[in-house]
Amino acid sequence: MNRGIYPLLSGGIAQEMKLEMISNNLSNINTIGYKKDKAIFKSYLPSYNEPYPDGGSFFGKDKAFVQYDRSVIDLSGGPIKNTGNKLDLAINGDGFFAIEKDGGTRYTRNGNFSLDDQRRIVTQDGDPVLGEGGPIQLPEGEITVDEKGTVYAGNQEAGMLRIVTFANQDNLEKEGESLLSGGAEQPSEKFSVVQGALEQSNVNTIEEMASMIEVLRGYESYQKAIQTIDEINSRSVTEIGRV
Repeated sequence: MNRGIYPLLSGGIAQEMKLEMISNNLSNINTIGYKKDKAIFKSYLPSYNEPYPDGGSFFGKDKAFVQYDRSVIDLSGGPIKNTGNKLDLAINGDGFFAIEKDGGTRYTRNGNFSLDDQRRIVTQDGDPVLGEGGPIQLPEGEITVDEKGTVYAGNQEAGMLRIVTFANQDNLEKEGESLLSGGAEQPSEKFSVVQGALEQSNVNTIEEMASMIEVLRGYESYQKAIQTIDEINSRSVTEIGRV
């Protein structure tokens, strides 16, 4: 097979994967607290000194190609929208709410909370929102939350939200429903809590649509280049056969 096929074929596959990620971002444009994904790719050249995947057993070390490396979560903040709901909370700045789920801790920017029958602050799935001493349980009284995350019921302090960040955010993994896991947490200091508001998705529709058009055009270019190489190979075989 013509070696020129490999970079074109792998490039087309990379564009397909990127298109799938863009489509997923667009489908979550209205998901509260959603953070968009970005795809990272690596290129391998015959003169490249870094070891090839699987010891070069798949493509071979004499061929150039592009390979998917990893996805990166864009943790930049989304726009904050006022709702007027006392238990809708948004984080302005660096930090995540800590959630107790399935015996472990998860993290989210989705502050669409409510009270359960025990008057604990919980997510829409009923998972407790954690304070510095565990789940926050409220006595009777009007609920207020200050910018530092201190929760009050009437004039009584009920707890403080556990707002955390991570020294290395690359270890975070998505678990659906705007939840993240992994990473060594540490207290966040650069944030303020906004009561009666929710952080929207950080997906920019215009940017994602522009990226989608770019990907589709790139994919078409790879297709045309592969067709051209295939035609050249066919003509070469035919003409050589005549000679």
